Amino acid sequence: MKKLFLLLIFSLTISTSIFGQLKALAEKDYELAQDNAHSKMDKIARRVVTMTNKYKNGVLDSTESLIQEYLPPNKEKWESFTKKDGVITEKLQLYYIGDFEYRKEGDGIWQKRNLKGNGSGEGDIISGKEVKNLKQYLVFDTKLDEKNVSLYLFYRVYDLGKTLNFYFNRKWLDSSGLILKEETKESDIFPENVTLMESVNYEYNPKDLKIEAPIK
Repeated sequence: MKKLFLLLIFSLTISTSIFGQLKALAEKDYELAQDNAHSKMDKIARRVVTMTNKYKNGVLDSTESLIQEYLPPNKEKWESFTKKDGVITEKLQLYYIGDFEYRKEGDGIWQKRNLKGNGSGEGDIISGKEVKNLKQYLVFDTKLDEKNVSLYLFYRVYDLGKTLNFYFNRKWLDSSGLILKEETKESDIFPENVTLMESVNYEYNPKDLKIEAPIK
C-alpha cells in the first residue's frame, strides 16, 4: 500500500505537468517507435547535446555537458566536461573513425587504438527489482517550438530494498519519427527527491559538422 501511495504521488506529478489527451501504449508499441526513431537517425548526420545535473541531498553536486557528433557511416566525435563548484573536474574527448578510437583524457596526450574484434561494453545496470505493474508507456500530440510533435512518456519504479528508485523519460518526436528533444528525471525515496536531471537536444544535418582524426 505504501508503494502504491508513492506511485500515486508520482503519477499526479506527471499529470499536472503535461496537457492534452494521453494515450496508453503497450510496451511493444512504445519500443517500436523508439527503435524506428534510432534507425532513422543512424543514417543522418547529427549533433546531440546532453546536459546532466546530478544532485546530493537536494543540492546540485555536479554538471556534465556532452556533445556527440555523427557523420554516417563510421565517424563520431564525443566531448565531455564535468564541472563541480564551477571547476572542470573531468574532461574527455573521443573520436571513432572506422575501426579506430582516438582518446584524450584531461590534458593528456591523444591515444589511438584499433577496435576491430573488440566487443562493446555493458551499459549501466540498476541493481534492484522492478515493482510489478509500476511502469507505464504514454503518448500524446502537442507542439515543440511551434512544430507538431508526438510526446512519448515512460516511467517505472524500482524497489531497491530500503528505498524506491523512480525513472521518468519523455521524448519529442516530429512527424517523420525523429527525436528532437529528450528529458530524463531520476529520484529516490520520493519522486521529488531528485538525484538526476538530464536534457538532450538533437540537431540534424548541421552545416558546420566536420570530423577528422586528431592524430595519424
